[in-house]
Amino acid sequence: MDFDSPEEKEFPGLYASEAADAKSRKSKEESDFSEDHDHSKKDLLIGRRKDKKEKGKDRGYAALEGESSPEEELDTKSPSKSKKSKTFKFTSSKSKEKREKSRDKSEKDSKHAEEEPSVSHKVKEKERDKEKDRDEPKKKDKEEKRKEKDKKADKKDKKDKKSKQLSQQQDDVSAAEEVLALGYPVFGVSVSLATERSRCHDGVDIPLVVRDCIDFLQDHLKCEQIYKIEPIKTRLMHFKRLYNNREHDSAVDELNLPTACSLLKLFLRELPEPLLTTDLVARFEEVASHPKVTTQQAELQQLLEQLPKCNRTLLAWVLLHFDAVIQQERHNKLNAQSLAMLLSPTLQMSHRLMVALLCHCNNLFADVQLIKYVPPLTSTSPKLPDTPEDIQTELRKQDSLLSQIHSEMNAGFITKKREEQLWEVQRIITQLKRKLRTFEKKQEKTAEEVDNSSSAPPAVASEDTTDSKPAGTPAVSTNNSISQEEPKTDTLTPKDAPNDFTIDPSTGFILLPKSNPHRENLLRLQIEYDELMEWQNELKARIVAERNEVYRLKQLYEQQSINSQMASLASGSQAPPESDYERIIEHYTRENALLEHKKNMLGMELKEERRACIALQVELRLQQF
Repeated sequence: MDFDSPEEKEFPGLYASEAADAKSRKSKEESDFSEDHDHSKKDLLIGRRKDKKEKGKDRGYAALEGESSPEEELDTKSPSKSKKSKTFKFTSSKSKEKREKSRDKSEKDSKHAEEEPSVSHKVKEKERDKEKDRDEPKKKDKEEKRKEKDKKADKKDKKDKKSKQLSQQQDDVSAAEEVLALGYPVFGVSVSLATERSRCHDGVDIPLVVRDCIDFLQDHLKCEQIYKIEPIKTRLMHFKRLYNNREHDSAVDELNLPTACSLLKLFLRELPEPLLTTDLVARFEEVASHPKVTTQQAELQQLLEQLPKCNRTLLAWVLLHFDAVIQQERHNKLNAQSLAMLLSPTLQMSHRLMVALLCHCNNLFADVQLIKYVPPLTSTSPKLPDTPEDIQTELRKQDSLLSQIHSEMNAGFITKKREEQLWEVQRIITQLKRKLRTFEKKQEKTAEEVDNSSSAPPAVASEDTTDSKPAGTPAVSTNNSISQEEPKTDTLTPKDAPNDFTIDPSTGFILLPKSNPHRENLLRLQIEYDELMEWQNELKARIVAERNEVYRLKQLYEQQSINSQMASLASGSQAPPESDYERIIEHYTRENALLEHKKNMLGMELKEERRACIALQVELRLQQF
């Protein structure tokens, strides 16, 4: 064989199986040729050691590759290396015992290792159970807290929903009122409609918004900012909504200078037709271009008479106010030309026409005066007027306001505030009428006293006639004259004479002679007393009937409350929450207060009407006597 083959040197592990077979053969050959070769024991031992090393190497390569290298084949085939193979040895008892002990230890260790995880698992389970037992109350507390939080959240949600519902209801009410107001606005309609819907109750036929703005601006004519500064738009729209809804209160909603100027301009700008009307505005423009001033004034006067009354009145107030602004030119820096430049587009007329009207306004509207508006009295007013003239003027204002409210409610403009205002106006009217009646009664009494004093005969004249007799008359004649004078004195003083009156058998009234001036007054008082006593008896009978009805209703209410409690206990229904209960109570307390107010007003009205009926009954019964 070729031991120096390059394949075996480069790939020693490729021939591992062949090397193993060769070694087994060499081991057999060594036993056969041991006598023929002289080798020392040392060489054998060295060879065996080398074989062991080579075997380890061969095993490693054999594991990787199935073939051996050519060098290994040479080594296995050489006779010197064949004797180095390992000899068979018998195992001793000690080694067996060691092996058994090692096996027992390994088995014990494995069992112990198997037991340890089971024990640790049980311990861990016990610890987990203990932790669970400990955590159970905490979990319960957490669950209770979570439930409480959920309940609170639900309550909050319910409150939020209710508040939203209430706000929605309020918004719906306000929206409904706004819709009603949009159906009956003051802005954007004709002058006649605006005057009818928002009238001044002192007899001046212009819209209230124009009157309020002019009254405010008349107090600020010297201000340099007049008609020059624009207001905040939201504030302007707020005042427009107040006047459209008839909710403006001068004591609460105060105007300022820019808002008053812009509100007046806004009303005039939103008119559907010019203030001079579409039919006459062209003729006004023609007259304004006339060169002669005298003829211009006369023609303007003729055209103004053709305007509707409400348009003419509104134009007069606006132009006279502008003239008052121009008269304060030294302070506000506004003359006729500059004011016409600012406001002629608002009035839908030319600059030349407005200047002409401003020049002639004092002559054209000589019968118009700018009087500050005093609104009708309200429930917050301090007191009623003191003189009969003031009471009558206030009554006219209240009657005008009442007729306006009635007309609006008949047209469908019905709101809760409007109803409350209606009751308030009626109450004020009854108070004013009562106060005026007291003044009239006082005047009647004073007139009767004056008449009685003028018709009473003088007592000194009778004394003079008795004393003016001759002194030489006898004593008997004096006694006769005294006896004759006594009945004369009785007729002069009928109060002291009991036989001068009669008693009516049918009525039981005391009747004085017709010549007595106190006859009618005494008869009137007796008839009035009789009527009042009848009214008193009627009221007493009604009070007794009302008390019986109240007692019956109380018993019925107690029975129904007991039945309702039994039914609620049987059904197990829960009471409403406190928030709902409080809201319901507030709602009904407000309703009860309103009804109580209405009841008091109705009672006052019924009382006044009954008194008027009694007065009429007295007059009718006086006619019988």
